Amino acid sequence: MMRRLRSLWDESLRRRLLVGGVGLFVLTLMAAAALKYTLFQAFLDARAQAQALALAQNFSVSSRVWVLSSDLAGLQEMAMAMKGFPDVRYAMLIAPDGRVLAHNESSHDGGYLTDATSQALLRGKPVAHLLAVAPGMLDAAAPILANGRLLGWARVGIGLNYMRDFRDQVIVRIALLLLLSSMIGGLALWWLSGGLMRGLDRLLDGVRRLEAGERGGNLVSVRGEDELARLARAFNSLSAGLDLRERALRESEARLQFALEGSGLAVWDWDARSGKIYFSPRWKSMLGYGETEIGDDISEWHSRVHPEDRSSCYADVERYFRGETANYANEHRMQRKDGTWLRMLARGNVIERGDDGKPLRVIGTHLDVSERRATEAERLQLQQQLQHAQKLEAVGQLTGGIAHDFNNILGAILGYTGLTLDRYRQDLPEKAVGYLNEVQKAGERARDLIQKMLAFARGGGGEAQVLDPRPLAREVLKMLRGTLPSSLELVENVVADLPCIHIDPGQLHQVLTNLIINARDATDGEGRIEVGLRLTTLSGEICAITHQAVRGEFVELYVKDDGSGISAEALPKIFDPFFTTKEVGKGSGMGLAMVLGILREHDGHVLVETGPGSGTSFRLFFHPAAGQA
Repeated sequence: MMRRLRSLWDESLRRRLLVGGVGLFVLTLMAAAALKYTLFQAFLDARAQAQALALAQNFSVSSRVWVLSSDLAGLQEMAMAMKGFPDVRYAMLIAPDGRVLAHNESSHDGGYLTDATSQALLRGKPVAHLLAVAPGMLDAAAPILANGRLLGWARVGIGLNYMRDFRDQVIVRIALLLLLSSMIGGLALWWLSGGLMRGLDRLLDGVRRLEAGERGGNLVSVRGEDELARLARAFNSLSAGLDLRERALRESEARLQFALEGSGLAVWDWDARSGKIYFSPRWKSMLGYGETEIGDDISEWHSRVHPEDRSSCYADVERYFRGETANYANEHRMQRKDGTWLRMLARGNVIERGDDGKPLRVIGTHLDVSERRATEAERLQLQQQLQHAQKLEAVGQLTGGIAHDFNNILGAILGYTGLTLDRYRQDLPEKAVGYLNEVQKAGERARDLIQKMLAFARGGGGEAQVLDPRPLAREVLKMLRGTLPSSLELVENVVADLPCIHIDPGQLHQVLTNLIINARDATDGEGRIEVGLRLTTLSGEICAITHQAVRGEFVELYVKDDGSGISAEALPKIFDPFFTTKEVGKGSGMGLAMVLGILREHDGHVLVETGPGSGTSFRLFFHPAAGQA
């Protein structure tokens, strides 16, 4: 029942207004009536006391003569006459010693009053006053005096029934007045609340329309100039302003969305207190997920960051939170739904901090830079290839420009040196013959260097043919094994079944010889050199010549040593013409350059695996001859 009453109370503001207003009105009237009744009761009590005292005094005055004459019969008649007044319960005349001279009931005549009230009256001052005898009744006593001498007392006992009847009539009239006033007040409140509620209903309807998406300056009809009308106008003005602001906000959001989509940015919003994070639809789609496939917890990001990149991510976040950087920025890899990896550029800023300075909310973006990084890598690779090609072209042009004149000069030097030795050897001093022999050797070395330069610039100029590289490799190893020191082990590792390749035998002989000689120098004549031929499949390794990823099946020729290795600074330059790490006079710097020229001529590739103190492995790859793969 109480729940039902409470629901009825909560459902209607008008009902609460009526009940509360009428209740307040009734309480106010009841408080006023109670106050009036209290005052009226006090007035009735005072009036009854005054009447009782007046009656006792009149009784005292009228009986004084009879007391002086000691006419008891007359006194008795007077006492009986007093009984005729309204609601008089008793009337008596008392002598100063307490003897009853006359009583409206004759049985009391001649008796003495011994009660405490009467004794107090007899001992008290001879003045008229009220006596407390019984509830609901007034006892008034007045002295009978003659020339200042007390002759006795006149007492009258008056009941208050007539006063109660009068009071009851007044209460009934007050109750009727309260009921009538409540009805009139309720009707007035009903009428007033009806007007108020109609205005509130119009406002409520406007709020519902606003909530439903309606906008404009006339959602609430306006009547009059009272407070509700002014409130309705303010609401309409707010609605119109809201319409303009929402339109501007939609346009701004559309521009922002266009800018984000155009720039490829994905947005995230992280609440550091709860660990919850908002990912924009663009963020999820970049990783290949639908709108509902990724939750709103920060672990969704942690679990997709590449394990090798997590430490740098966390370190950059901590540095930013400590104020060491102006904002958070980090580039890392994130895993897509299909298992592939994207390279993301993450940026973020703290927009809310706690009282202790700790971040509470961070907003940022993710940008897929995978294609950009691939493009940059490709551009760098192309730039390196271009620089290398330009360098080789310059060397080729230089070589081609000086080769003819240089060969003529060398021809003259070698020719005249040979003639001198042939014709005048016997006539020349022994030292002069030695000097001429050294000149002839230097000329021959210069002639060999020119041939290497021409081989590099023109691709060797050999005649390519389909051949099995295994017999040639064994021949080179057999030839060189006798020239190597016994402290250096030369190991052969050639597979039994191998496709043929398309190359000039002399060029292959030069390539293998140069690589073995370089390995000998790298080991300083002590250690192990392994030479092998095998069939190998490449799956994206980067060629040291073309700087491009290589894929497919190749015939691999490798030379591996356990020497000192190549430093990281020297590694990019080892195929450059005239570059050498050997001592002056021990290398021309054209051996690996010639290998590069031969590989380029035959569309070959090379991988170099090395490190300081860990040896070096040159792996050369040739395409199998047509029909041999």
